[in-house]
Amino acid sequence: MKRTLQKILLLALTAVVLLSLVGFSYEKDPETGDLSAYSVNASGQTYGNKNQSIALGYMPDLLAAENEYGLCGYVYVSDLYGDTPSSRQEALLANSRGSYYIPLYAADGKTVIGRFRIG
Repeated sequence: MKRTLQKILLLALTAVVLLSLVGFSYEKDPETGDLSAYSVNASGQTYGNKNQSIALGYMPDLLAAENEYGLCGYVYVSDLYGDTPSSRQEALLANSRGSYYIPLYAADGKTVIGRFRIG
């Protein structure tokens, strides 16, 4: 339990540091000044990056990701985060899984261009 909490805190701290280094940049509508919504692919799925999700207040269907080899693409948010565990046992099982891979897609959400490592 203590080790899990340490991992969570380390991940949170890493995210804060990375976001502060990268900075936030958003596209604004030149007429209204509103932040742009996500792009939409031919299948009607939204895609964008984490900074947009923070600004817009919700996640896209496909989230920008870069794998360990530097290949950039998109992962389904549902693949990335999965379902919320319904019990403590499910949560512990999910945390004990170790590393695994999910598909890395082009913006169309259909073309698999690689894989993205989780954990």
